[in-house]
Amino acid sequence: MADVLLSYASADRVKAGTLASLLETAGWSVWWDRDIEGGEEWEATIERELAAARCVVVLWTRRSVSSGWVLREARSARARGALLPVLLEPVTPPEELAEVQATALTSWSGEERSFELRPFLSRLANVLGGAPPEVDEPPIAEAVAKLSRVEVVEATFEFCAARLEFFRLRHAGVPPEVLERMSSTYDRLCEVLAPVSNDEVHELLKIHESAFAPPGSLDPE
Repeated sequence: MADVLLSYASADRVKAGTLASLLETAGWSVWWDRDIEGGEEWEATIERELAAARCVVVLWTRRSVSSGWVLREARSARARGALLPVLLEPVTPPEELAEVQATALTSWSGEERSFELRPFLSRLANVLGGAPPEVDEPPIAEAVAKLSRVEVVEATFEFCAARLEFFRLRHAGVPPEVLERMSSTYDRLCEVLAPVSNDEVHELLKIHESAFAPPGSLDPE
């Protein structure tokens, strides 16, 4: 019985192989159709492995959402609560399977230990147990590490404020969706910084809080 069965369209075999290699290196057993031995009845083999795998990772792409075999495997996995879908491309999974939340890997270019894989690996570790394999840090992480926490926060707030001002001047008002995104950024920063005892940081929070006021208060008189 494999820990993971990979279900994918043949056109996505390279990325499937990369994932298989990474997961096996991390200590999880992986089965995919490249493991079918010569002389085996391939359909019966797939059915057997599909029923036994602890988790079925379906790679959704433009090709796989229209693949009868991938849909069949995804349905089987969902029926027994073993489906773990992944979006390799910005596609909409078949409606009957969309209720199972997919992990977005649309920015992953195919490197084995790319930082974009982190959300998927963490989710898989939660399902299978154990620690997710280590991956590279985001390129921005090294640059941010050289800055103080205050500088990072201030730069973020200044960007948000400038973005809001742009919409006020150009559109005579801030679109609700923009304000929502900026407010979300503010809320996340506050949450991250809450445990930090730093007067400068909290002073910045107070200064910039007005930039995220309700939409009506931002419209010009």
